[in-house]
Amino acid sequence: MESIKSLLSETQNQPSGIIRFKYMPYSMNICKHVWFGFAKKHIGDNKLTVGATQANVWTELIKYIHGDEDCGYDLNKSVCLIGKTGAGKSMTMEIINKYIEIDNVMYARDGRKMPFKFSIVTSREIVSEYQSKGYDGISKYLVIGNLCIDDLGSEPEMSNHYGAKLDVITEVIEARYSKGLMTHFTSNLNEELIKERYNDRVYSRILHQCNMIIMNDKDFRIDGKQD
Repeated sequence: MESIKSLLSETQNQPSGIIRFKYMPYSMNICKHVWFGFAKKHIGDNKLTVGATQANVWTELIKYIHGDEDCGYDLNKSVCLIGKTGAGKSMTMEIINKYIEIDNVMYARDGRKMPFKFSIVTSREIVSEYQSKGYDGISKYLVIGNLCIDDLGSEPEMSNHYGAKLDVITEVIEARYSKGLMTHFTSNLNEELIKERYNDRVYSRILHQCNMIIMNDKDFRIDGKQD
């Protein structure tokens, strides 16, 4: 395995400035046992049914977290989970965060070692902070190293703080992209609707930095419960 020092130096040659570390070898069977354990704990019982599409997504995300080059996703990009309500998108991001904590997973950005664990906040919460505190309320979201914006597109298009109107989430996405910060998303909107809700520029930002992953709600059931 290459040294951490050499891997950090390689980030300078990556367009994104990001390099993932490998956490290998690992047993997929053990990893799935742990992952599904988190899922069952999340819903409070064992009535968990996962279809083929979701099972494949979870398997690939385990590979993604471990920095496994056999993963079907781009290891140096973040994650955007797309699907209707009840597809388990938010829960999946919470499971990823819990799973990451086991090995204190790290990555490198612009030659610096960084924690891969991310903050999760809904787009509506970010907008609410702008409405109550103005730009000061959202400034922290412009600099957090790793952030998940949950439920992208559920927020109002324009927000107002004492007459200062702003498309808050567009502002956050643009600012984070310009800084090369890792941003994950979940959304009930498909790619076409994301493009329509924002604009070509913002959509291209998301597409450039994310693995666009479809989660099919028909394949995911938790005893009739929706998340």
